[in-house]
Amino acid sequence: KAIPHWDVFGLHINEVGYQGQVLPMLVATYILATIEKWLRKVIPTVLDNLLTPLLSIFITAFITFLFVGPVTRQLGYWLSDGLTWLYEFGGAIGGLIFGLLYAPIVITGMHHSFIAVETTLIADATKTGGSFIFPIATMSNIAQGGAALAAFFIIKQNKKLKGVASAAGISALLGITEPAMFGVNLKL
Repeated sequence: KAIPHWDVFGLHINEVGYQGQVLPMLVATYILATIEKWLRKVIPTVLDNLLTPLLSIFITAFITFLFVGPVTRQLGYWLSDGLTWLYEFGGAIGGLIFGLLYAPIVITGMHHSFIAVETTLIADATKTGGSFIFPIATMSNIAQGGAALAAFFIIKQNKKLKGVASAAGISALLGITEPAMFGVNLKL
């Protein structure tokens, strides 16, 4: 089945969504900021409020749909495929490596790219044996929560950080690690 597409200025652009994709959004945001800064320098002040946002978004959207989206989407797929390969051929050692890399991947937001892999592994459980991502991610979450709760018991003077550590530690044990990572563990 052919992918639906747009024909814009004679260019063939596939109509694909980027839901759950992190890399396209990060790169598009950087491009948008760069274009906006450049346009603020070249557009007269009288027209700046009208033209800069409009042109920034139009140019960024065009570049993103034509180049950035397809390239970064493929990079996300390669990352997910690489992790699947690592686990399939590395076994427990592959799982260990993935576990070591999971927290830094969460810091970048790239863990959202695993949703497609997770869904595929679960859907094809008779062949794949289920998902390896969820158990490893859960261990990482518990480690983050444990570290934040340990900080709660160790911190004596900083009441604010102690309060953040208790709430963030509990939320990490329930699967939301970002407050523990950014609010406590990376600060210490």
